[in-house]
Amino acid sequence: MWKNLGEANPFRQADTGSKIVWGAFVITCLHMTVHQPYVIVVPNVGANIFSSLVATAALVAALVCMRRQWKHLASYEIWMPLVLAAIAAASSYYSDTRFISSIRAFVIFSTMLAGYWTSRLLMNTEEGRRFFTWLCLGLLLVTLIQVLAGVILTRKIHTYADPHWHQTAARLLLLAFAPLALLRYGSRRSIQMGLLFLVLTYLGLCMGGYFNWMASVVVIPVILCIMALVLLTRNIRTISVLAAVLVVGSTAVGYYILRHAWDPEKKFGSVAFRAENIVFSVHLAMTRPLLGIGLWAPREKYIEDHEIRFPDLSRDLFTKWVRDLRTSENMFLTFLADLGIPFVILYFGALMLIVWRLIRLTLHPPDSLYPHPIALLLPISGEMLHLMVSDGLFQPQVSWFFHVLLGMAMCGSDHESSESRGS
Repeated sequence: MWKNLGEANPFRQADTGSKIVWGAFVITCLHMTVHQPYVIVVPNVGANIFSSLVATAALVAALVCMRRQWKHLASYEIWMPLVLAAIAAASSYYSDTRFISSIRAFVIFSTMLAGYWTSRLLMNTEEGRRFFTWLCLGLLLVTLIQVLAGVILTRKIHTYADPHWHQTAARLLLLAFAPLALLRYGSRRSIQMGLLFLVLTYLGLCMGGYFNWMASVVVIPVILCIMALVLLTRNIRTISVLAAVLVVGSTAVGYYILRHAWDPEKKFGSVAFRAENIVFSVHLAMTRPLLGIGLWAPREKYIEDHEIRFPDLSRDLFTKWVRDLRTSENMFLTFLADLGIPFVILYFGALMLIVWRLIRLTLHPPDSLYPHPIALLLPISGEMLHLMVSDGLFQPQVSWFFHVLLGMAMCGSDHESSESRGS
């Protein structure tokens, strides 16, 4: 295990520019985990601008110090993110709250672009990917300590980790990449460590489900396990038995949480708001289809001609929720309402393309590819599921790690292309 850790040293043969970028990248990862130092850049806005500036600094370092490596990126990897950013900028300009929408757009896209592009530049070597695996394992350990301290002292998993429990759950799902990577190509001790961290990560999510009413994140790992079984096992009998065990186990855990921990009033509010927002977000998109209403823009005035569909939900209560939250509690629906239909088609289409490539690589993994594609497919898919009940990309720490993994997934596509050409 320690031999593998010693071999994962991207600083050993890197030039000065690459070392600077790696240093900025590691600092950004540490900052996104511990959130220190932290400075309020614009008061009374509620957006984490400082962390976005830290990510932007890493991107600037990559632009300045790794100019030659940018030619290895495909042209669509340059223009697609820029088109998305341009749509968000135009949406902010035409929004009723131009200043707030612009800040929110900056927070999302600075970390999105920085995470994806720096990952594409740095993860092109196996040495770099191995180093990032061990870095993520250390960050996952720090996050688990934060979760444990929060549960023991305050009965909340996010007290010492993030402003909200959904962000902590998102980081646990994304950082689970590291133990998953160790399971395939590590030594015996590395595999044991990977299994241990996966169990601890799931226990952390279960504590979130029990103490913070996050039933969805307890179910997501079960869905991912079934997904992995289908892609890797290909034995119907084995898949059926293991899937049945997982479903029964998760049902028992979910029932226990519902029976002993959930507040029925809160449960109704959470479900009602998210369910009604499916229809309401489509209504907003139809009202402003091209650019949306702008990120974090007020939505109350659009309720006047909206018909409430959810049973027993009053217009006054829904209006209060909309006024207080300003999002759909679903990242894709929030993008649909706030940034418009073209943005969602481009962004969601790009995500599905990356997921499809990872599925192809999982079914036929190249021998030279590290980590195994399933180690990227599962956390990316898990966070996409989690984004259906949260607005995680508004938070730099979630957007950063999510798009770093997406960048690594596209590094895998390079191997897919080379394998295809070789065959």
